[in-house]
Amino acid sequence: MSATPDANIMRPLTSEEIRALSSRIVLEFGDGILRSEKYLFDQMTRLPCGFTDDHVPVSAALARVATDEVQVVVDPHLSNRAFAEEVAASLGMPGAMGFVVPRGVLPEILRFENCDMYVFDGCDRLVFVACHEDRVIEGERQVWTSWPINGEMRSGK
Repeated sequence: MSATPDANIMRPLTSEEIRALSSRIVLEFGDGILRSEKYLFDQMTRLPCGFTDDHVPVSAALARVATDEVQVVVDPHLSNRAFAEEVAASLGMPGAMGFVVPRGVLPEILRFENCDMYVFDGCDRLVFVACHEDRVIEGERQVWTSWPINGEMRSGK
């Protein structure tokens, strides 16, 4: 890694934390049933009432992260495991499928474009999803995000 993050807030998420965040995704954006055989993003079949969504440049998505610390869950789908391991190894947490990291580490994690991952703010709210199917427009990765129709960002700011 190029940056030296504060080791005090970098840690792997526990399996219970990962399950809770994954369950929150399918509860808010799907049918509420977490299916391990499917990609999490494929289980996101609806938007919460009053929300809209779009693909935005990763720089815009990063600007929406209002907390110093974030949680990143890598998709547990079997086809994503090798890419997830690359991310975990780069953070010095081999085998981890989720991480608590400083916001400033996100650009380093997002360079793994083949790994599907879900970024939550420090309040457990999904901020954006980076997926192996993301497009690059004018040299910048486009990631999926949602926000209330009234224009407020998911972080409440």
